[in-house]
Amino acid sequence: GNVGIGTTAPGADLHIHSTVADLLVRSSNSYSGVNISAGSGNSSYISLSSHNAPDGNGLRLATPGTNGGRASFDINSGSGYSTIVTLQDGGNVGIGTTGPDRKLDALDASNPQIRLTTTDGTVYADLQNSATSLLALSGSTLSASSGTAYGLNFTPNFSSLSGTAGYTALFVNATDGAGSGTENLLDLQVGSASKFVINNQGAHGSPNQTLTLGASATTFAVSSNVMTVTGDAGGNTIATITAGVNGQTLTIIFVDALVTISDDNTHAANSVDLSSAFTSADDTVLRLIFDGTSWYEASRSAN
Repeated sequence: GNVGIGTTAPGADLHIHSTVADLLVRSSNSYSGVNISAGSGNSSYISLSSHNAPDGNGLRLATPGTNGGRASFDINSGSGYSTIVTLQDGGNVGIGTTGPDRKLDALDASNPQIRLTTTDGTVYADLQNSATSLLALSGSTLSASSGTAYGLNFTPNFSSLSGTAGYTALFVNATDGAGSGTENLLDLQVGSASKFVINNQGAHGSPNQTLTLGASATTFAVSSNVMTVTGDAGGNTIATITAGVNGQTLTIIFVDALVTISDDNTHAANSVDLSSAFTSADDTVLRLIFDGTSWYEASRSAN
């Protein structure tokens, strides 16, 4: 009961043998249609086209032999087929590469290789590998009217550990190079300004921020753990220091004798509790600790 077309020895219910296209279904425009072919050698493919020209839009599934022994999804946007996804016989899948080295290998030499999207075009995160960055995370501008927006929310769960097991929430192991440039394990920045740095020797700190007080200013906001403060020519008496973080140690370096930090024992919000009022002089230092409500003196230069 086998039927053969192009062969006198059909091996199936319907056996089509051809050196061109084994099965071709087309519409009246001569090009749109379906093409199923065994190709040459061990290759075969199924192609779908929807255009009125030979090189029109189309999609093709090709099996080993057609693309160097790999299976692939190819697309034709008007100038011939090109491979968009490659499947190797070992199970590796390549996007943008015909030689994937891992289970999923996405190659793009100039753009982020992966995008995770919540709202198309407006809420997304991009992951990119480059010659100077193993992994760069960027994305859309975050917005929120309440709660907290996170650039990176990392929440590992270690609740099932037992016995002598321990855990490290974030592990960084850098291979030290022979370069002469800056070598840091961590550099946290806001607006391209470093806020907290850990170097390759484990030393850490906040880069010094400079502040010039305005006329009659009685308060200032903390912008770093170390601040160099210049007073106004008319003098300043500081009663409160804002923007502190619970547990923060603030070191204030003074460059003139124009600033007085007043002593406040009420423990009111952002007030400063000193052993006595502090009057600045060039190269004097005052170190304070914030308990979440007010500041307390830790040490001072001789005054």
